Amino acid sequence: QDTSSKSKFSCCAPCNGTVTSGFCTRKRPDHKGLDYNIRYGSVFAAHDGIVRACRFTNTGPEGKYIILETEDGQYQTHYYHLAKLNASICEKERDENGRMTKPKFIPQGTYIAESGNTGESTGPHLHFTLKVCHFYKKLGRIAFEPIDPTPYLIDIKKPQELAHIPNK
Repeated sequence: QDTSSKSKFSCCAPCNGTVTSGFCTRKRPDHKGLDYNIRYGSVFAAHDGIVRACRFTNTGPEGKYIILETEDGQYQTHYYHLAKLNASICEKERDENGRMTKPKFIPQGTYIAESGNTGESTGPHLHFTLKVCHFYKKLGRIAFEPIDPTPYLIDIKKPQELAHIPNK
């Protein structure tokens, strides 16, 4: 398996907030992501990628969410408990006959949503998860497994400095 692209992956923080709950902490060993203390604030794409999924309904433990995937398919970032999604990034591109062709590409720093308190949430915040693609030869399938995003976060610019879509 080629790991060269995996070692080069990095992303910026998805919002302007501080982490209040880390990945698999002693108090929460099943917590597979980072919680940011942002109360109904702007959320940005942490990396360049394609929109893999958008859920506009408040169902399930994640509530409203967006999933972005790197173009090489090696990583996904999940943004949970959102109050409002930027609908324009969730639209798929269409060909000249109006048929959906492929998911939309968005650059790092694009405004994607407003954080919130949807799903099984104890209060307004953003839950941010990073998943890496693994191929399970024995099962003959690919799955995305959560990993600690902290080593991949870089502080090159604040999200609003990267934003390609104005924040309201």
